[in-house]
Amino acid sequence: AVAGNVQHGTYHVYVEVAVLHFDGEGCESGCVSDSVSSVWLMVVVFSPAYAPAISPLGGMQFQTTPDQVYEFRTGFPVQVVVHVERSHVGSDLIIRDMSALPDSFIPTFNATSGELMLRWDKPCVGHAVEGVFCFMAMELPHALNASVQACLRLHILEDQGPAFAREVAFMDAEEGASLEWMMGRERAFAVMVTDAAVMDRVASLELASNTSLPMGAVLEPAVLEGNTGHRVFRWMPLMTAGGGTYQLCFTAADTPGVTYEQCRLGARTSMMCVSIRVTACKYAVRPQESMNDVAALFNTDWVQLWALNPAINSPDSEVGFNRNLNAKGAVVNTGHMYAVGSGDYVAAVAYKFGTTVKHLVNLNAQLAAMPEDAPLQEGSHLCVIPRSCLRD
Repeated sequence: AVAGNVQHGTYHVYVEVAVLHFDGEGCESGCVSDSVSSVWLMVVVFSPAYAPAISPLGGMQFQTTPDQVYEFRTGFPVQVVVHVERSHVGSDLIIRDMSALPDSFIPTFNATSGELMLRWDKPCVGHAVEGVFCFMAMELPHALNASVQACLRLHILEDQGPAFAREVAFMDAEEGASLEWMMGRERAFAVMVTDAAVMDRVASLELASNTSLPMGAVLEPAVLEGNTGHRVFRWMPLMTAGGGTYQLCFTAADTPGVTYEQCRLGARTSMMCVSIRVTACKYAVRPQESMNDVAALFNTDWVQLWALNPAINSPDSEVGFNRNLNAKGAVVNTGHMYAVGSGDYVAAVAYKFGTTVKHLVNLNAQLAAMPEDAPLQEGSHLCVIPRSCLRD
């Protein structure tokens, strides 16, 4: 605490730290350490206020207030502006710098407008650095009025590629945020990216070169706006997609360095992968599809399909029929789930249920790349439609 009779001004004091030991070594009254701290104290009468200011820079705006952390990226100008308000009209403002910034930063203070600016024209690749700029604003000649100390912590980070949002944004929220999709029902999601360098531009958002779109899927054109971008993927899994897992990988890149006068070279890229699992043996009936229509899609007959769905009492009207053409139909079972046993292989399972290997593969997309004699994992499940009449 400062006594009332202490005059305003700046005081330089030294602090010694005393440590009381209880080890019986003769320091019962306290031992003075070898460490002495030097502290500057300023006693003031009134503190002029800080008010945030907006500084336009390259089409962007940065609003700053004291005691904040600001992040910037290499390859782009750095500028922070703080405005100091006078408490007395006509007084002179000066800035007392209480810390040292890296030499690349250029601090300037306009005493007329009260604007303090910290600027670095262009930190290049390899110039990542952290700095703290602490200062006080003082008014003269009004009794040495001074502000409280304010600190700006500046982080200059290496520029990186656009960052993908951790989760995709589903376009049909009523269906739930799930990557477990169903045959016959269209779903859609958007992948989104944001570049942490607000002055950077997302240059591309593409499907990775090692990724192929599933049959029937649509990838809409990318929408790129400044340092953000998004792209929508739509797909209604076909009847041969059940049981399959489909991985989609997307890549994003920012603007190549040549745009910034060789301050950085090339583009920075990032990647995100999404896996869609299509449920086996389930089909979402489309509007006005009959049981007979669905049976034809899975190469069976409506009687067999009806037997797989005992909850449907009237197969002619309880599937996809609805006077509203946009209405979604029922979800129906299209086969039985078979638990693979020891020694089972593709051709053996097909024979066991009186069907063909081709028909079994059409019901189980995960088998598409497997040879007929390839052993199946015991305990895994396959969708089957038995055809006992075809057995030898």
